[in-house]
Amino acid sequence: MFEVEHTTDFTTSLNRFYEFRYFNTRFVIVTHASRRKEFETKSASAIYKGFNKRVELWDYETVERLYSLEIQRQQIYDEAGVSPV
Repeated sequence: MFEVEHTTDFTTSLNRFYEFRYFNTRFVIVTHASRRKEFETKSASAIYKGFNKRVELWDYETVERLYSLEIQRQQIYDEAGVSPV
């Protein structure tokens, strides 16, 4: 599950993820790399203890790189005339 936090507080996303804590899923917040310390401070709150280990922070640049790699991967499959496994 992904949440994009551009300018708002991380608490909203953390609370939303917390509601789904019993589901076996990954939780990812996407934001500016410069907001990592703020995220770490908010996610360290007592209410999220234990759960916060399931929440990852990805910066925009990482998402962009992953997207570009996926496009390249798909192009390789298309050029080879095969389907991804």
